[in-house]
Amino acid sequence: MGYLERAVRRIDEMPEFLMLVINIGIACFIILAHGGWLAATMMQKNWSMTDILPVALGSLPVALLIVISAAVALAREKYREKALAFHAIVLSLGAAGLLGWAIYMIIAGTPEGNFSWGGGMLPLFCTYPVYMLRRTVLKQRIYSSSFIKYMHIWVLAISIFADLGVLGRFMYDMPARMERFRQEAIQNASHGHEGACPSPANVPGTSK
Repeated sequence: MGYLERAVRRIDEMPEFLMLVINIGIACFIILAHGGWLAATMMQKNWSMTDILPVALGSLPVALLIVISAAVALAREKYREKALAFHAIVLSLGAAGLLGWAIYMIIAGTPEGNFSWGGGMLPLFCTYPVYMLRRTVLKQRIYSSSFIKYMHIWVLAISIFADLGVLGRFMYDMPARMERFRQEAIQNASHGHEGACPSPANVPGTSK
């Protein structure tokens, strides 16, 4: 047995209890992140953030279901396998969407506005759901198929390259982004200067 296979089997010994706790943490992170964006959009009427609305409206109920189902499974062991299978499916779908978005940004460029990218988050959010998928939905073939056995390792490698690709594309887009910011600052300054300097006709005590 090689080192990689020993490491895979060792990681596959993670207790279901710990996996449920991790899933609650992931769901709470999604609720705080997407809920915060949604609250900022609603309260500040920042309609430049409306592109997050479809994602938030879909992810928040799912994240809440993950928290509830994980809490029930922690209390009752007989529900743990079903709860983890549900978590694996929905989080894997989310990971596929996230990885697809990363690949799209590498090709088409990073979004305008206040965009940030947390390096290392993509591999984490893509690899762990696939790991769960192996442990639950695909557990009958986890060691009989080399592809399924190492599927999370392949996803880890792909997501690392995609993560680095997004960071590289962000740096590539930085000069054009800074130039646009500079032009916007010049325009805002010129408009402010015009508003702060009234014409003599509008100043009291001056003749027309």
